[in-house]
Amino acid sequence: MISKNFNSNKFESVMCAIFSKDYDHNISIDELKDVLYSHNEEFIVKELNIIEENKYIRDKSKWEVSVTIEYIPIDEEYNDDIEDEEKNDELTFYIALIDAKTITSNLNIFKKTLDEKSYNESLEVNYAIHITTEFQNFPLEDYQRQLKLINSIVADTSVFIDISSYNAYSGAWLSYTATFEYPPSLNYLYTVNAVYNDENIDDNKENAEYWLYTKGLNRMGINELEIIGVYKSKAVYNELLDAVAKLFIEKGTPPDGLVFGAVFGVKVCTFPFEEAIKKINIDDKFIGVNKEDRYNNDTLVLIAVDDDNNYHSLEYYREKLSSNPIFMLSNFETSLMREAAFEKVDYFIQLLTQYKNEENTKFLVKLGFGEKQIEHLWFEVHNFNDNGYFDATLINTPHNEEEIKLKEGERGLFSIENLTYWQVNTEDITYTPRNIYLLFEYEV
Repeated sequence: MISKNFNSNKFESVMCAIFSKDYDHNISIDELKDVLYSHNEEFIVKELNIIEENKYIRDKSKWEVSVTIEYIPIDEEYNDDIEDEEKNDELTFYIALIDAKTITSNLNIFKKTLDEKSYNESLEVNYAIHITTEFQNFPLEDYQRQLKLINSIVADTSVFIDISSYNAYSGAWLSYTATFEYPPSLNYLYTVNAVYNDENIDDNKENAEYWLYTKGLNRMGINELEIIGVYKSKAVYNELLDAVAKLFIEKGTPPDGLVFGAVFGVKVCTFPFEEAIKKINIDDKFIGVNKEDRYNNDTLVLIAVDDDNNYHSLEYYREKLSSNPIFMLSNFETSLMREAAFEKVDYFIQLLTQYKNEENTKFLVKLGFGEKQIEHLWFEVHNFNDNGYFDATLINTPHNEEEIKLKEGERGLFSIENLTYWQVNTEDITYTPRNIYLLFEYEV
């Protein structure tokens, strides 16, 4: 069962949609009302208050309103995992029409993550919608509701910014994700950021001081997470931090020092920053520990625990995290991945049929095996037959080889019924069920 034991330090979820050139106009409050009252099958507007200009929260707003919405229950399979007695189907949104230049003046920090057309177009428009809310329900559900609302208000978007997670996407991403049949992955609720200090190291950047941290978890009442005291290497520290973030979203934050695992053979726990740096005895000049680097000390640091319950930086598990580690996924996240994979699997098969012989294109599927505890393993796909079987080679080493009876490098036929995710790796981009809309913008 999914926990909703959020702490009282929950931050607002903040989003902004910058208009496209074609849609750019001084949208009125009456137009906003038309949008809100046209969604009577999804929600009911319980209260709408126009904010007086002298009480505006944002600088250079054209108008600001507060809207309380009651959502009409829908029969979604994933809702079965949410505690019904705690469910609150009301959300209050603070919506503002703002001068786009107040956002785009700093948009260059996202330039590398946006396509050139979307980025350049956003710099030429005048208006944007800024929207905030405080999550009341399971965060993924409220995130999707906020996403759908901003997408319906801004009929055509050049760039969408999830300010809380410090991430930017094209307008095509917004319109695609907001209308997805199932909620997006938990990954959309936060980002994992990484920086490293590459002074005085060789050209391949190995052994640079490495610091990883999340942004966006605090809108769910969860402390942001960090990994400090490690070095840049082949170890998948970012994936580990990602797995722990998901675990905390679903189950709540464990007590300080409680040992748990997100990867087979790797034991970890968390402590508040100040306590953690004492536990692992780290130099205060290390990247991420240095006060000049930090923006937030109200964080939890992920540290390693050995068999004798001694504490270490995660460098202790560097080797294990560098050798195709097996991550443990919850049933909830797996169900989201599986539904997304099946909904868009026709695209995968179509691309496989057309480009399977391309040297720089790889087709990968994640398949689930096991009875008591399902392992999700990656395979490289060579073909797909009419009977619903992938001709594929296992590229992971199973943790439970005796039950699964598969070994890394083994090739065989595997049923599509075991599918939990897929991706297509090309020279320029990786396609997944969540970004397959990019097919309409780029060629494989």
